[in-house]
Amino acid sequence: MEKATQRSVDRPVRLEGALAAWREALGDGRVAEQGEVFEAAQWTTFATPQRIWAVLFPVCREEVQACIQIASRFEVPVYPISRGKNWGLGSKLPPCDAVLLDLSRMDRIVDFDEEMAYITVEPGVTFQQVYAFLQAQGSSLMLSVTGGSPYASVIGNCAERGDGVGPYGDRAEHTCDMEVVLPDGEVLYTGFSRYAEASQIAPLSRWVPGPGINEMFLQSSLGIITRMTVWLMPKPAHLHLVWATFRDGAHLAEATEIFRRLMLQGVLPRNAMTMWNLYKILARKQQFPFATQSAEEAFLLSSVPSEPWYACAPLYYPSREHARVDRRYLLEQLEDHVHDLMFFDQEEHPEIVQNSLFVGVPTEENIASAYWRKSQPPPAQMDPDRDRCGVLWTCHVVPLQSTAVSRFMEIAERIVLEHGLEPNLGLSCMSVRAMRVFVALMYDRDTEGHDQKAMRCHDAVFSALCAEGFLPYRLGLPSMSLMPAVTDQSTAFLDRIKSLFDPPHVLAPGRYTFR
Repeated sequence: MEKATQRSVDRPVRLEGALAAWREALGDGRVAEQGEVFEAAQWTTFATPQRIWAVLFPVCREEVQACIQIASRFEVPVYPISRGKNWGLGSKLPPCDAVLLDLSRMDRIVDFDEEMAYITVEPGVTFQQVYAFLQAQGSSLMLSVTGGSPYASVIGNCAERGDGVGPYGDRAEHTCDMEVVLPDGEVLYTGFSRYAEASQIAPLSRWVPGPGINEMFLQSSLGIITRMTVWLMPKPAHLHLVWATFRDGAHLAEATEIFRRLMLQGVLPRNAMTMWNLYKILARKQQFPFATQSAEEAFLLSSVPSEPWYACAPLYYPSREHARVDRRYLLEQLEDHVHDLMFFDQEEHPEIVQNSLFVGVPTEENIASAYWRKSQPPPAQMDPDRDRCGVLWTCHVVPLQSTAVSRFMEIAERIVLEHGLEPNLGLSCMSVRAMRVFVALMYDRDTEGHDQKAMRCHDAVFSALCAEGFLPYRLGLPSMSLMPAVTDQSTAFLDRIKSLFDPPHVLAPGRYTFR
């Protein structure tokens, strides 16, 4: 296991003054420069040179304001995180050497309303915490959860425009009224909370009169989100799962044309259909069988069918009768285009609503895939950073058209296989017109040379997909420097706003398009 005991040679002299000021503001116990917590903050799932000089632990918005004002005064860069479970994209590490502003101790559920179906949280609140809270309330509501760690931050996932399961899976569209600390320490609200008279409507509407500023604080370094309202959805009265298998990627690509039409018709909900190749399925269920000679032979050892692509969609209905009508129509539309088509009714298959992502129960099932190439099985307490799992993601947008989907598959599979890794691929419908696609590279960081091999593969896949016009919707540390150049004034416009509130550029320098 790597230990970050050597400080960066670029540690600035002015940092000492900032650390003294932070200790005065927070207390010695919440400014870490050494020890287990400090060293663990340096771990990630791929090789990268960035280092953390110290870790700060504010517990309230006022302390966040004090921390960023001190950073600005001493011109020391700080990088805010919520829980740091950004595995495969950077974990807790900043784009350049900085002090970490760890918001995990700001973990209050500030407000909840069963009737209006919302919850207001701080950055340290996790998916597991919200689930447990709703269970304790006896709530009929659920939060759209991620396939990642149950202990990831709800706000952190939204701030990265992460996606979730079900109709509310486009998380950013189902949030409002963020409280944001600006780089100069001032506070603003993206919604109606800016008005003293708006307490009733602030958690209910995203848009206030004038230009919207919600999105300016997602994937940006313009401010630190310290509170957010997230909309909840009712638990389904009746859950139905559609599960399809395809002989190959070509058949799946053809079926995407039908998925698009069904979503346009409203039969399939937007953001419902998710597709995986067999590598993705296998990595969730087992590790690479090193006794075999090839990945193809590994397929033969699996208990799942041998078809290489799968698709699944959870469908939420008010009644079983409603589900039966849609089921007949879906069967008519899909049966000639799939190798196998199965429908799971929650009454006939109650297991689909037990500890299931589809009904808002966060699980660690997907995390096991990070151990695909490790020689030891996943431990009971999984931590891909600590256990030196090799994980690199690249995430792109592809038109929801068969030719585009086929082209994505061809590029990703070819390049990953050329680099001696397995193409762990997934796609999900982000709208009726476009898909989110991802390439996950899984390897063992303890195998000599594999960090370098995986990074070469990541860069090659990222660049090839961008050259095809399939640009990313989310960036990791390695890809922030690989984005194509913009052809307009958008970056300059945002940089002017950044310079207005953060002249020394101390808040998350290098994050996304900002220097």
